[in-house]
Amino acid sequence: MSKKQKRIRLLIESIEHWEEILDNAILSNISEIEFEEFGDIYPDGNNCPLCKVYANQYKDDPDCEYCPIRMYTNQYACKETPYYMVYRMLNQGDIVRNETIEAIKGEVKFLYKVLNKELNDE
Repeated sequence: MSKKQKRIRLLIESIEHWEEILDNAILSNISEIEFEEFGDIYPDGNNCPLCKVYANQYKDDPDCEYCPIRMYTNQYACKETPYYMVYRMLNQGDIVRNETIEAIKGEVKFLYKVLNKELNDE
């Protein structure tokens, strides 16, 4: 498997991960549950297919080298992506159901943009 094929596979897995987060957020009363109850789908680097490969090996200083998101944004640790808004909402207890669901949808949409770029790049 080439590096490009690996990035595409991991992006697809990441999209599936975020779609599962979205499904659970829609089906639950997000304002009344602790997001930690989501277990393996909690949106952080420990559960992200991309982070498991590109970031967690550098836990103290995640440079995310070769991560397709870093390559797309030129930022490490998913800075300046919709993920940051979701993470901030969940970790600061600022959970507003509709806003959180919209932020999660934004992350899914963003990941599809990254995937499309990866698929179309030579």
